[in-house]
Formats: sequence, structure tokens, C-alpha cells
Amino acid sequence: MFHRVREDGKKTFELIILELENNVSSASDLARKLKMRREVMSGYLMCMEDFDMVKSHPVGRSIVYTLKK
Repeated sequence: MFHRVREDGKKTFELIILELENNVSSASDLARKLKMRREVMSGYLMCMEDFDMVKSHPVGRSIVYTLKK
């Protein structure tokens, strides 16, 4: 069971990276594209930000994410 959770998480990180390679997206946009709850996507993005993989910046009332290069 835990192996599957780990594999699903790894795949999710990879899909987020693919989406952000050429785009700027909010957690809501990414969640919609990857068919996840926004709260779960926000957790992934916060983790990725902690590991210096993405950076966030405010745009209006939203926070958008980009890959760190």
C-alpha cells in the first residue's frame, strides 16, 4: 500500500513539473488540470517550494507558481 502512495506522489510531482515547464499556474488551475482537490495541490506546491523547486508570487488575489531554473 505505501509503495503505491509513494509512486502516486512521485507521479504527481512529475505531472506538476511538466505543467509548469512552460506555464505559470495557480494551485486551482493545476488542480483542475490534474483532477485533484485544490487543497491537496497546495500541499504539493508548498512542499516543492520548501525544496526550492518552484517559486510563488502574487498576481491579484491569486498566487501563481513557476519552476525555479
